[in-house]
This record gives sequence, structure tokens and C-alpha cells, in this order.
Amino acid sequence: MDAVERAAQKLLVEILKVKKDEVVCVTCDFEGDLDFALKICETAHKISAKPLLLYSSSPPHVGRAGEHYLPKDALKSALLECDVWIELNQKWLLYSSVYEEVVKSNKVRYICLVGMNKDMAVRCIGRVNVPLLLEFQVKLQELTKSARSVITGISEFLSA
Repeated sequence: MDAVERAAQKLLVEILKVKKDEVVCVTCDFEGDLDFALKICETAHKISAKPLLLYSSSPPHVGRAGEHYLPKDALKSALLECDVWIELNQKWLLYSSVYEEVVKSNKVRYICLVGMNKDMAVRCIGRVNVPLLLEFQVKLQELTKSARSVITGISEFLSA
């Protein structure tokens, strides 16, 4: 297994918890890394999931401003029928009406990996100890919940 496939498998199995027969939709536009999108789909197939690649042109704008250049009804219909949506587009669908309806359905696990390419995936996913990262996140959550106050900006810190 090469480093890119290892990153794709880690994304699917350890991060997104993809199970057998789940539908995994990958969106990628003409500016995105099609090779990585295909590797995710191939890896999804190897773990007995059902991959679907939605490959579209890159609109001149992002989010809601760009959706008028895309087959938004077809995208929405496909994405509402999947279990997992991995967004690899350069010109993101995040905050579009398609994204909002899919998220509102509360049945699709979504991850925004806008602009992610093979090299980034190897460094930022493949080489990460995911169980250790999750352990850290749980500990950080516990610390944050038990804090008397949380400083969210420098001005709060300076006035404290």
C-alpha cells in the first residue's frame, strides 16, 4: 500500500468510520486533485463501501455565489442519498444551498477537504496518529468544559 492509499484508507476508516455498503460521495471540480479523488474511491471500494465520484466544472465563485454555474439539483439529489460526503473541490460547495440542505438532512457525514491534494493528504492525514489525536481532542474538550472561563480573544486576555 503506497502512502496516498494509506492516507485515503485512514481518512475513510479511522476518521469517517466508513462501513461496508455505505455510499461515499467524493466531489471534485476541474481544479481539484482528481488523482486523489480516484484513490479515495478505489480505497472505498476495497473496504466494501460504494464510492461515487461527482466531478464537475469549477465555477468562477465559491459557495452560494458559484452554485448557479453547477448542476445543483443533480448534486443535491446525489449527495442527499449518500452516507459520507468528502468535498475535495477547489471552488467549494460549503455554504451553498446544496451544502445547507445536505447538512440539514442530518444523515450525511461531511468533511471539507477543499484544496486537498495527494501530498497534503499524506502529510496531514497519512502521517497522523489518529487515535492519539482523538485522545488529545477528548482531553482538550474535558479541560474546556471544566474551565471557569474561556478567553476567546486577545482583548479579553489583556483586560483580565
